[in-house]
Amino acid sequence: MVEGWILDIYPGRTGEIVIWLKTKEGKSIRFTDRWYNSMYVACDEESGLENLLDRRDIQHFIYDTCFVEKRENIIDYAKKRVLKVRLKEANDAEQAAKTIEKSALFSYYRLYNVDVLPAQTYMFENDLFTLAYVRAEKIGKNVKWTLLDSVESDNYELPSLRSIKVSVKVANRSTIPQFDDPIDSIHIYHQDI
Repeated sequence: MVEGWILDIYPGRTGEIVIWLKTKEGKSIRFTDRWYNSMYVACDEESGLENLLDRRDIQHFIYDTCFVEKRENIIDYAKKRVLKVRLKEANDAEQAAKTIEKSALFSYYRLYNVDVLPAQTYMFENDLFTLAYVRAEKIGKNVKWTLLDSVESDNYELPSLRSIKVSVKVANRSTIPQFDDPIDSIHIYHQDI
C-alpha cells in the first residue's frame, strides 16, 4: 500500500494503464493496472449493433463487448440499450470509430467516448484527478484506489517537484545555426522547487 500524488497516467501494454505516484518521501513509484479503454456505440436498430460485431474489419480492435443501459443524450430521461466496446489497445478508439462509421450510412451509428484520452477516461472511471493525493493498493493485476483528497479543495498540498532545464549547443558550420548542424553538447540542470 502506497500513498502519494498522481503524477502521470498513460496506456501501457495491451490491457493495462501505467500510473506514477510521488510519495511524501520524494520517491516516484510506478503502478500498472489491468484496464481496457471503452467506447460506446448506439443505433436505432439493435440488429445493427449485433451485425457490427460480425464485421472482421472491426473485430481486431475489440477485446470484448456487452450491452449496457445508458442515457444517450443529456435531455433523455429513459436509458437506451447501447453497445459497450472494450478495446484491445487503449489508443485505438479513433481508428475503431472511423472503421465503424465507414461500415454504414452517415449517422447510422452514434459513437461516444471516442475522443476522450485514455488517461482521462481512467481517472473519470476511478474518481481520480490530476495531482490527487491517493492510497494505492496492488491486488493481483489491479489497483484499488482510495482518494485522500478532494477536487473541491482550494487549500491543497502539492508534492515536491524538480524543474529541469535542458541546454543544447550546436556545432555551427556557419554564423546562423542550421537544422542539419550536429549537436555539440547537451546539458541538463535541475533544482528542487
